[in-house]
Amino acid sequence: MIRALSLLGIGAGLMYYFDPERGRRRRALVRDQFDHQMHQLETLSRKAGVDARNRAQGLIAEGRAAMTSDHAPDRVIVDRIRSAIGRVASHPRNITVSVLDGQATVSGPVLPDEVEPLLDTVASTRGVIGVIDHLQPHYGPDTLEAPLHDRVRRRSSARPDPTPAQWDPSARLLAGASGGALLLGGLARGGLLGLAGGLAGAGLLSRSLADLPLQTLLGADGGNRAFESHDSITIQAPVEDVFAFLTDYENYPHVLPNVRDVQKVGQHHWRWSLIGPGGITFEVEDIITRFEPNQAVAWHSSGQSELRYAGAARYVAQPDGGTTVHASMSYSPPGGALGHGLAWLAGYSPKHQLQQILLRTKAFLETGKVPHDAYDPTPPPHHRVRSGA
Repeated sequence: MIRALSLLGIGAGLMYYFDPERGRRRRALVRDQFDHQMHQLETLSRKAGVDARNRAQGLIAEGRAAMTSDHAPDRVIVDRIRSAIGRVASHPRNITVSVLDGQATVSGPVLPDEVEPLLDTVASTRGVIGVIDHLQPHYGPDTLEAPLHDRVRRRSSARPDPTPAQWDPSARLLAGASGGALLLGGLARGGLLGLAGGLAGAGLLSRSLADLPLQTLLGADGGNRAFESHDSITIQAPVEDVFAFLTDYENYPHVLPNVRDVQKVGQHHWRWSLIGPGGITFEVEDIITRFEPNQAVAWHSSGQSELRYAGAARYVAQPDGGTTVHASMSYSPPGGALGHGLAWLAGYSPKHQLQQILLRTKAFLETGKVPHDAYDPTPPPHHRVRSGA
């Protein structure tokens, strides 16, 4: 059964990538992505080397400092404390620090849950032999610059987070190499143990390459920021025309092949019908949360959407009459990294879709010609094209 399914999958993949009409473009996308990943791996290796060297130098310096007594002046110790408390206090400027013969005194208003981490941080600062606590725990606006719900929560101590969302370059490289070895070993071994090792290796390798928590990669975190894409383009058309075209979603079936239907549900609420990988039809709903005519727009998916995403675009008028669009989008696909990989292989990744929207809008507004493969090849109503195009 497994062999039959594998052969079926290989056959379907060959048919998809050697399709007479679109096979060349699909193979080119895979080749470009492979080149991009190799460049990313080269960059990661270079960063990992620098990170490992810096960490080694830091460990040597800390070892030397631990074996020698510190007779730093009090003003130097004050600077060390002020540098350290910025990591555990929401408003370090409100805290007064003084040192006399290594004895540190801290005073001023501070949030109650930050008192202990702050005192621990001061006590662990090199050169401090004792701490005098004159802190004033307080939530009131007369002592803090921001209300409680706006403050930024800091770590509970100055020590690094044991489970950071992002790994440093050296840890990523080590985890990726280990995951790759486990994956290859599992494939070579076979059986249940091989399958378990291969899955563990694939998970570790994916975690390393994406630099995202596993729950995000699996699509189980409930967010919409697992994968992100950013793009910019300059369109030779007035900013009014570009903004009007891109913010009227009913224009999209005239430039995109996979947008079947767009309905305006409310003033800033749209429902889309899209064709996804394998010809599967699914619906998404947009809610525009920021709308500044000819300047900026932001949106996110509604609770009814089958896909969670968010995006924003900024429009900049150029002196020559053109418009530069800076757009970004983030999303969490069903199935996490697996769903993202399948969408990427099929040419339906958000990055690809964002590029297609911008490139096809540029082509239409500059030439007035509707793409031949658009779902609705008729020109969109109420559009304007630059004179002389």
